[in-house]
Amino acid sequence: LQLSRTEMNSLTKYSQYGDVKFKANILLIEDLLDNNNITPKSIGDVVSDSSYEVGCTLSIQAILDKQDINPAYHKGQPEAPISILQEIEQHNPDVIVINVHAPRKSMIKSLQHISQYYPRPIVMFSKQEGSDYINLLIQAGVTSYITGGVDANRIKSILATAIAQFNQYKALKEELNLVKSKLLNQRIIEQAKLLLMQNKNYTEQRAYHSIRKMAMDKGEKVEDVAKNILSLASIL
Repeated sequence: LQLSRTEMNSLTKYSQYGDVKFKANILLIEDLLDNNNITPKSIGDVVSDSSYEVGCTLSIQAILDKQDINPAYHKGQPEAPISILQEIEQHNPDVIVINVHAPRKSMIKSLQHISQYYPRPIVMFSKQEGSDYINLLIQAGVTSYITGGVDANRIKSILATAIAQFNQYKALKEELNLVKSKLLNQRIIEQAKLLLMQNKNYTEQRAYHSIRKMAMDKGEKVEDVAKNILSLASIL
């Protein structure tokens, strides 16, 4: 089994022992031309303490410049601008914080791909308001969207809440996917049973035991054997 760099970093991070406290690693993206949205200080200066550390800070202007010259981006390839994804791969952040006046459509596209390939809690501070706009960002993967001025003392609690919400959503999503997978496997087994009952005049119980025995003999899962039965039947 070969692990990606992100997975190796994650294993290293979560396998610490002793009295060392875990510090949430932040990937910070700020608008250098307008960083007064939250506070005259950088968000990085506000959150850097025993609970958080800013592992990487990116300029939104630099990201947009790289998007403009990225050939794959202009060709409409299904890839986010490589600069952001590379930073996420390298730094493996626990949370992504974005402080911009108003994100462009290219940034929203990047958020969609980040959520698909590197899902992380994403907190965005912005001056842009409007329910339709906020819904678009939430659908793109933003966990928490904060508009207007925010007291610097609230930023840490906002990040903590966003991380908790993301983890809860992730757990629910994994549970839902597990239920869907079980229902799909059960449906496949039922179809395979019905095929054996029709072609070999098996009872339902005998059909299931036959599939189960084949699975045990081959050291495979019951649903995998059922898939093979259906695949073979479709060929014949």
